[in-house]
Amino acid sequence: MPMNPRSRWAGLCDEIREETRLRTYPVSVTMLRSNRYLAESHEVKLLGRTGICHMLAKARYLRHQGVVGASAEGIKCLWADACLGMVRSPDRFREGDLNLPFTNDVGAAKNLQKTLFAIGDDSKPYTGVVVAPLDLAKLEPDVIVIYATPGQTLKVLMGLAYQEGEAPGNHVSGQASVCQCIARTLHTGMVCVDISCVGDRRYGLVQDDEMIITIPAGKLEQVVMGMKASDPFASYPFSPFLGFNVLFPPDYEPTTNELDKE
Repeated sequence: MPMNPRSRWAGLCDEIREETRLRTYPVSVTMLRSNRYLAESHEVKLLGRTGICHMLAKARYLRHQGVVGASAEGIKCLWADACLGMVRSPDRFREGDLNLPFTNDVGAAKNLQKTLFAIGDDSKPYTGVVVAPLDLAKLEPDVIVIYATPGQTLKVLMGLAYQEGEAPGNHVSGQASVCQCIARTLHTGMVCVDISCVGDRRYGLVQDDEMIITIPAGKLEQVVMGMKASDPFASYPFSPFLGFNVLFPPDYEPTTNELDKE
């Protein structure tokens, strides 16, 4: 459902950036059950050869050019289509064939595949996706994607835990990372954290010091409120503790004679 131009999501976007000092913008991800919006909207740039990580990069780095959409056919990454339920997972995906370049043998590839979460293994509920900087999103988001440093990630997790002690709902895989994180969050309603995969680094321009956080849209306000509540004892950037005596090497210390010399 379309939002007002300056919605509460834009306000939450500002608050997240203020609390964490993100270098780029939180990104709104809206899954589509029909591609009618893609065909009719004049506000979304339709991409024909893309991937989820590529779309996220456009939203993060280009911003005003980053309100983009794609159909299942336009996304040329099977991991993305299968993880996000835009296609039913084919046998070569289920069997882990795509993992063979990253693993020792067929057995290892299959074992790795078992750790990945794909909506397409069970159903095909979606036909496309729209991605936008959170403050410019025109559709209600399903999931918010944030790329953050480890310290910024900690601040977000403190916000998540503040109310009820909640923790992320996934293990770290490093494989199809942002796609399966979005899928897990869609499916479970839980925050997920992961390390970007090789594809995300190649096509999503993810930096070495960045991690992925996916937040269900319905929990974003809770996370922001928790971050604010934790500010009195742990505002970001975190302050160092300096309540200790400094020990310098003996040769560095002024001697008594040096101190007494006029």
